[in-house]
Amino acid sequence: MDCVDFCKALADDTRQKILVMLLDGEKCVSDIAEAFDTSQPTISHHLKILRERSLVKTERDGQQVVYSLADARITQALDLMREMML
Repeated sequence: MDCVDFCKALADDTRQKILVMLLDGEKCVSDIAEAFDTSQPTISHHLKILRERSLVKTERDGQQVVYSLADARITQALDLMREMML
């Protein structure tokens, strides 16, 4: 992934909020959709983009797919972005 792909993935407010939510630990699509009061297909679309950019990883837990941050450095990148926006 290059810098442009990384920035495009983070350009959407919902995807940023999903990553922040995953800072607390792994979540399934239904948990994320419920927290955002958004449809599961919409959240799945955002998660697909984040997964394609290697920002989140998946793990199957029975019939559910659980999402988590792919790299601990994502936390640092999000923190830097938030600091710069203050």
